[in-house]
Amino acid sequence: MQTMWGSGELLVAWFLVLAADGTTEHVYRPRTIYRTAYRRSPGVTPARPRYACCPGWKRTSGLPGACGAAICQPPCGNGGSCIRPGHCRCPVGWQGNTCQTDVDECSTGEASCPQRCVNTVGSYWCQGWEGQSPSADGTHCLSKEGPSPVAPNPTAGVDSMAREEVYRLQARVDVLEQKLQLVLAPLHSLASRSTEHGLQDPGSLLAHSFQQLDRIDSLSEQVSFLEEHLGSCSCKKDL
Repeated sequence: MQTMWGSGELLVAWFLVLAADGTTEHVYRPRTIYRTAYRRSPGVTPARPRYACCPGWKRTSGLPGACGAAICQPPCGNGGSCIRPGHCRCPVGWQGNTCQTDVDECSTGEASCPQRCVNTVGSYWCQGWEGQSPSADGTHCLSKEGPSPVAPNPTAGVDSMAREEVYRLQARVDVLEQKLQLVLAPLHSLASRSTEHGLQDPGSLLAHSFQQLDRIDSLSEQVSFLEEHLGSCSCKKDL
């Protein structure tokens, strides 16, 4: 009859055999080993310096401290450039804190137009008389030499004639105003003199002046008559 051996019985029998041989083998057992390790730390990283521009300036490049560009608020307009914080350099024809105002060259006398000056936004141009044309930059008029290759515009001709007529009328008005001032000057003088003499009406002073002239003429005639009589008396005395 055979007997069935279990795993536990086989393990006990195996240890008995090893003990009988006089040799003992250690059974492998897993274990954990702890070791102390040291690591060198690089230390605290030094902070890099941070550069900031002064108020009203900004950087012109990536280099630290290169704050060479001024800031203008509001920004410069009409082609102006910011030269320092809040100050714009304006091109010719513009003025103001932000170059926002047009310069009227015709009123300021900066334009050198011999005939008529026409102000435009940021500039001006000169308008010449008939037979003249403006220069390339429009700052003076040139005489036309020969017929123009471009057909004349009838509307432009009418406008030119109307402008010339306006100029002539304006000149006549100026002359009449000067003559009126010359005529009114004696009246103003009479008014001031009438006030000095206690007369409220300048016409009264004028009549008074004519009376004085009549008296002067009468006295002059009397003096002449007396001179004649004196001459005749001297002649009789000689005789």
